[in-house]
Amino acid sequence: MPKDTLESFCYEGFYESSELHRAKLASFLSNHFLSLKEIHLWNCYSVCGFSVTQLLHFAPALESLVIENGIPGILYNVGLELQHLSNVSWASSRFRKLQLVVDIGHLSYLPPNNFHQAFSLPRLHQDVAATSFGGLMANIGKQKDLRVLDLKVALPRHFFHRDGRPWVYQDESFPGMLTLNRRAGNDPENQDGRLRRGFLDMLAGLSKLEELRGSVSLNSRDDQGYSTGREEAEWMKMHWPRLKIAEFYPAVGGHVANDPDDEFLWLQKALPGLIYSDDHSA
Repeated sequence: MPKDTLESFCYEGFYESSELHRAKLASFLSNHFLSLKEIHLWNCYSVCGFSVTQLLHFAPALESLVIENGIPGILYNVGLELQHLSNVSWASSRFRKLQLVVDIGHLSYLPPNNFHQAFSLPRLHQDVAATSFGGLMANIGKQKDLRVLDLKVALPRHFFHRDGRPWVYQDESFPGMLTLNRRAGNDPENQDGRLRRGFLDMLAGLSKLEELRGSVSLNSRDDQGYSTGREEAEWMKMHWPRLKIAEFYPAVGGHVANDPDDEFLWLQKALPGLIYSDDHSA
């Protein structure tokens, strides 16, 4: 196949832990970095981010990057390490769709002893992790043509709610992603000495965004100490006028979605047709 002619690439069963798989993918795609527009890695066995980093850094025409496991909700093996997404400049600013699973490390409120329970991290670790997450949000914020943003938190295996339900990505949200930075550390309810940063401001350029999916649940924000309220709702109306789906109040495992808070009922009226729970799964 002539160099730089491939535009769309789909790979089933990618196994990044295998040197053979990794070398095969790198060797093939490196011949088409300039022409690639769509990458779909599905039914993956493992993905940690190194191969994806190469694509992000060297493929200037990319418009769609989708990485998913073949088993809905099982995401521990396809989480991209945060530093691989944040510590490299992205060659493309043309993305229309991003569907990724992110291992946020120290930012994650992992569930110890098989149950979800928030815990405080040393300030230094929070600062380092928040800086890395800010780098990812900055890269995403440059994608002016982005229509679909689907970011899921990579959670460990076999963790459950106290009622026995599996803990899934819809139960989580990325800390600070849906909070304006000026409010993240100044909310009087959040003055507990823990470092917090808001990253919503960084996504102001996504004026064409239509779908916000993944770990964006507003049901979990209080566990993390972040506040998402009227200011954020008004911000979304101004900066995301085309938004049609935002999985803020997802229905998970047959459980009915929570009723939206007043400020997000207001947002639905301000953006007619906006829904907060969808049967989409990946």
